[in-house]
Amino acid sequence: MFRIGDFSRLAQVSIRMLRHYDKLDLLKPVSIDPDSSYRYYEAKQLHDVKQIQLLQSMGFELKEIKIILASRNEAAELVQIYEKRYQNLLQQAEKIRSQLVRLQEAKPFFETTDDYLVEVKTLPARKVASCRGKIPTYQAEEQLWQQLYEALQRDAVKPSSTLQLDIAVFHDETYQDAFPDIEVQTVISDLGTSDQTITYKKST
Repeated sequence: MFRIGDFSRLAQVSIRMLRHYDKLDLLKPVSIDPDSSYRYYEAKQLHDVKQIQLLQSMGFELKEIKIILASRNEAAELVQIYEKRYQNLLQQAEKIRSQLVRLQEAKPFFETTDDYLVEVKTLPARKVASCRGKIPTYQAEEQLWQQLYEALQRDAVKPSSTLQLDIAVFHDETYQDAFPDIEVQTVISDLGTSDQTITYKKST
C-alpha cells in the first residue's frame, strides 16, 4: 500500500484533489491509520484515478463520474448517461458553429471604424427558379441550394448566362431558433413561357 503522498506522485493527482475525491466518496483510501491519520491506497486504485481523469476529459462532472463508476455493471444506465452527454456536446458544438459563422460574417464590421450601413436596392425583373422549405437552422441553407440545382439539372433548366443573381428570401416575420422558412432563388434562361418563376419544394 501507498501513503497518500506517494500515491499522489504515482497517480499525478494532488493530495488536495485526493482528499476531495475521498470527501465525495468517489475514491476512498483503503485504510486510515487511527493513530497517525495517514491515508493508504492500493496500486489497483491507480486505474480508478485514470478512469476519473478520462471521464473528466469528456466533460463529466465529479458527481456524474461517481454515478458512472457505481454503475459499471449496469449497461443500460451507462448508455443513457453516455447519450445524454453526447447530445449535450452536439448542441454545444452546433451553437459554437453558429457563433463562428456569425463572427466570420461580422468580420468587416470589426475591421472598420465606419458606421455600419444597410442598403436598400431594387432588383431587376428576372425569371427565376426557386426552392422553398423549412430547414433545421439558418446555417443549413446549402440543403436548399443543393436540391434546387439538382432539380434544374434533372429538368434541363439552364441558369442565366447574362444575369447571375442568387438570393435567399426569409419568409418568417421574426428570427427563428429552429426550422426557419427560407426560399433560395437563382436566375434562369428564358424558356419562352409567360411564367416568371419555377418553384420547387424541399423534399422531406
